[in-house]
Amino acid sequence: MRSLPVINSQPIHSNPEPPRIRIAQYGHALPSVLLALMALLAAPARAATPMLQGLLTPPTPEFRALHPEPKVLARSALLADAGTHTVLWARNPYERLPMASLTKVMTALLLIENARPDEVVTTPLEATLAETSSLNLRCGEQISVHDLLYAILLRSANDACVAAAYHVSGSVPAFAALMNRRARQLGCTDTSFVNPNGLPAQGHYSTAADLARITLEAIRYPVFNRIVATRKYVVTRSMNQEDRVVTSHCKLLGRYQGADGVKTGYTRAAGHCFIGTATRYGRRLMVVILNSPDMWGDAKRLLDYGFAAFDRQLLVAPGQYAGAVPVTGGLARAVRVMAGRQIMASVPRGVRLPVRLSPTAPDAAAPLRRGQRIGVVRVYAGNALVGTVPAIAAADLPALPGAGWHHPWIAAFLLLLAIARYRAEVAAKRRRARLRRLRNGD
Repeated sequence: MRSLPVINSQPIHSNPEPPRIRIAQYGHALPSVLLALMALLAAPARAATPMLQGLLTPPTPEFRALHPEPKVLARSALLADAGTHTVLWARNPYERLPMASLTKVMTALLLIENARPDEVVTTPLEATLAETSSLNLRCGEQISVHDLLYAILLRSANDACVAAAYHVSGSVPAFAALMNRRARQLGCTDTSFVNPNGLPAQGHYSTAADLARITLEAIRYPVFNRIVATRKYVVTRSMNQEDRVVTSHCKLLGRYQGADGVKTGYTRAAGHCFIGTATRYGRRLMVVILNSPDMWGDAKRLLDYGFAAFDRQLLVAPGQYAGAVPVTGGLARAVRVMAGRQIMASVPRGVRLPVRLSPTAPDAAAPLRRGQRIGVVRVYAGNALVGTVPAIAAADLPALPGAGWHHPWIAAFLLLLAIARYRAEVAAKRRRARLRRLRNGD
């Protein structure tokens, strides 16, 4: 079992995956095509983001002395490595709290996933009634999905969120239902959306851990990353041409090294909230801060701590030799395999995990081609299973001449063929014998 950081005596852990239909126990009675179809139907509509995980090795007292924990004032906060999905530090990560405009990360994600950037959104009357921060949209005004995303993520326009909800789902309640379904797909079990903009509403809440999951999914899209890293943008709209410039509320952009997003939020009930990321030397860290009297200070202290105190370790590289697996029907009894992709792990700075690779390919049979996927490689850090990567054949392996004829079905076919041939020969001999007797009798 993985070692996980412990905050307030509660370990950071992954929520279990949503239940899926079990088909393995019936597999012996179903054709392979039917099995494949059932597996496809049982799978979720979209692949879930890998769950958040804790550190594979806990920080030692020496590490804590060298890297003291940052002073954080937020009621709930989380620091994670966005590349490895590893929680590096957390306080009350599963406490349900109002999240204000951090809601708009999910709104933007759904707009990206359900509409093309060049689609035209026509503003409904309901959007013009949205309170506080807005793009001052007018009923019937038209704007592209692309520019609506800038208004949502930079200006935090509440009316733009309502317009997006109507464009995707036809109403705010229908869009909120879609938000909740998508949250469940991402493993967010402590999140409930009531509206697309985060204005105060009963039953509208999330947690630092769930907001991290949602953001990890959003930053998979280049368009999302490009927008949240932008400080100022000029939208194109069909009306109200005097109001076209939208400016990011993220004060870290241009002021904190590597800052590249993401979203601020504030209501009286939620307090000051922030999801932020920063990238240095290819390593992107994320902070989620809920209800903080010093939001920017908390964000900087957590990011500083993450960059200074933690590092990444390459556990397995693409093309790395991973061992050998037995093969049937080949000129050799085994073939060398290599890892098909890399796995990185977040570790306390100065720590290096012992790595063990265990390849398996139970169905490997010659002939094999170099680069062919034949199984999986299990990657262990210490005794903990970190993950699996494809096992790729490192060389060609021709089949043994005549190999394969021992297969039971082939053997049975050859036996039947031999019996039929024997019976035909016996019948032919009998016919020739009768013909000789007839001739001799004449």
